[in-house]
Amino acid sequence: MISTPSTATPPAAPPNFNAGINELKNVAQFIAQKIEEMILIGTLAPGQHLVQTEIAAQFGVSRLPVRDALKILEKRELAVTQPRRGVIVRPLNLREVRDLYELRRLLEGHAFSRSVKNFEVSDIAETEAILKRQETLTMGEFIQILDLDERFHIKLCSRCENDEIKANLAKIWSRIRVLRSLERDWEDWNKNSVKSHRGILAAIKAEDYKKARQLLEDGIDRAETQITATVTRLMQAASAKPEA
Repeated sequence: MISTPSTATPPAAPPNFNAGINELKNVAQFIAQKIEEMILIGTLAPGQHLVQTEIAAQFGVSRLPVRDALKILEKRELAVTQPRRGVIVRPLNLREVRDLYELRRLLEGHAFSRSVKNFEVSDIAETEAILKRQETLTMGEFIQILDLDERFHIKLCSRCENDEIKANLAKIWSRIRVLRSLERDWEDWNKNSVKSHRGILAAIKAEDYKKARQLLEDGIDRAETQITATVTRLMQAASAKPEA
């Protein structure tokens, strides 16, 4: 018997949901990035309520990607969930400033000492490139400056071989990002940051690692002092406002 070709319709391919999932993730990431920018430039203040319905209306999307965007912001330590208030921009807290900067000084100073002795010529060149880029920017490009400043410090610790130290240091940098956004209003902040970085890099090139670490820790101390003063002033101003 000669068999005849089957004329049955082949089964349909299973639906592919990857495109929809990726699109949803991209929308959420885009919203999270824009909200982060608003936090860093002061459009959204510390402690401000992030209302899903308002954000959804602002971006012209449903609440689902907004919910995911807020989760991203919480993971980045830029927002927190509080009972009966929902999600808010990470609020200012003087105790947190002191605790985080004490921990940063200890961990970053130690990680730097372990890292810098392992630096290669390419590390010096990359650090120099970051610094040169920072020198070209003005305070009107604050977010880019903040990113470069952070990259400079992370690069200094990149050759530390203790992954747990680097992971905890990365978490600290995430936690202080809202605090560091206050630097946008400091006169000559970028100029002073570049000057500090230049001193650290010069000491590294001279292989004076003790001096380089001291300059690094001095910069951390100055930042803590200025941020503490700024947070104190803002909290006093907020408490002096009459209740609505």
